[in-house]
Amino acid sequence: MEVLFLGTGPVGGIKGKGRSKRLESSVLIDGILVDVTNHFKKQIKGINNLKAILITHAHKDAIGGMNQLREWQRKVCVDRIRLYSLKETIKKIKERFKEANNLEFINLKPYKSFKIDNLKIIPFKVKHSIQKGFPTLGFYFSDLKLVYASDVDELNKDLEKYSKKSKILIIDGAMWGKKLIAHLDIKEVLPRVCKWKVNKIIFTQIGKTAPKYEILRKEIKKIYSKALPAYDGMKLKL
Repeated sequence: MEVLFLGTGPVGGIKGKGRSKRLESSVLIDGILVDVTNHFKKQIKGINNLKAILITHAHKDAIGGMNQLREWQRKVCVDRIRLYSLKETIKKIKERFKEANNLEFINLKPYKSFKIDNLKIIPFKVKHSIQKGFPTLGFYFSDLKLVYASDVDELNKDLEKYSKKSKILIIDGAMWGKKLIAHLDIKEVLPRVCKWKVNKIIFTQIGKTAPKYEILRKEIKKIYSKALPAYDGMKLKL
């Protein structure tokens, strides 16, 4: 099994060079796509099959590529794909993208596990949006001992609970030494998160306040040797 980081940046991405260049945050976990970004067309190149889609929330960087998804399905002759999310998120997708017959929508209930193939997943609530109507999920892949929480404002009890069960935590790292509403600051949260004794901590959603990749990696390692920033195209073997 493999984790492929399709994008590791904020809304709009970052026009850098090498590993400092970032598309909007999205990940492919054993063939399961998490979020359909505005950069979906670029991110899906070389991928001809998706098992299913998980959507964390309804902000434009998580659902903006739905029309691109439809075009890709036509190109690779995929009829319908299952899309899992909260009912509030699914409602907003249907409102924004009127043609949605390419998707089979499945409502999730927080903390109620479900399976894609034989992979057990538990959705849980994280605090993120300051806007009403945009509840946000993290996902615990229990068989993989992995948590994915790309958009987070604070370290709530649920995130801590599932992270402590995991070997890998992929978490919001939008800021570096500064605070932004609805996102985390790596410098502030890493000393706290490393106490959860997760084997590996990986930051995504990395924004413009971060230094270039190699510098960022070294600075993060100074705080906790088992943490690192993700980059677009990065792969993890599970």
